[in-house]
Amino acid sequence: LRARKRGARVSFTSAVAQWVVKLGFSKEYGARELRNVIQAEVEPKLARLLLSEPIGDEDLVRGRIKDGQLHLTVER
Repeated sequence: LRARKRGARVSFTSAVAQWVVKLGFSKEYGARELRNVIQAEVEPKLARLLLSEPIGDEDLVRGRIKDGQLHLTVER
């Protein structure tokens, strides 16, 4: 939502969703950690990208998993 306010379109592959679920699920707490994973792993990287590059209305920020880590790129 914050990215949209800056005019950015954001898309994540299904691998990103699976990665977040894998990191954010535990037998003890269930899916309660999902929000923490998003706040700790996704939001900071997205914020750094939005602050470091000019993002236009036609640009797309794409999230992928590479080597077990989240990678964000801008597609123009």
